[in-house]
Amino acid sequence: MSFSFLDHGTSKRILPIPKKYFWERKNPDDPDEVDHTETLSFRTKLWHRSVAVLGKALYVAEYAGEIIAQVFGLNESRYQYVIDNMSEDDWAKARKVNEEREKEWADHLAAKAVEEETGVKASAL
Repeated sequence: MSFSFLDHGTSKRILPIPKKYFWERKNPDDPDEVDHTETLSFRTKLWHRSVAVLGKALYVAEYAGEIIAQVFGLNESRYQYVIDNMSEDDWAKARKVNEEREKEWADHLAAKAVEEETGVKASAL
């Protein structure tokens, strides 16, 4: 089952998003600029208006979502309360554990590199 209409090239040919809306002009103060709005079809004008309105609606929805996420604390780390309540001793222990884990990981990567080069498992050495 193929959805060829979902291909970006095809969808943009069928429903192109306008780069510039029909009511926008390069220079509104220039009386010599030709206004082509009378020659456009109703369908084209309707499409431009629809894209503009939906774009604004998306902007408003994103803005409202950001506010709601901020109010309910969804932008914070999941365990932010733990980080906020850690003492200096807790931080020192956490740094020590982190250093040990980083060393173990470096040893693991080195053993894996040796294993790939020689074809012999590091545990057999």
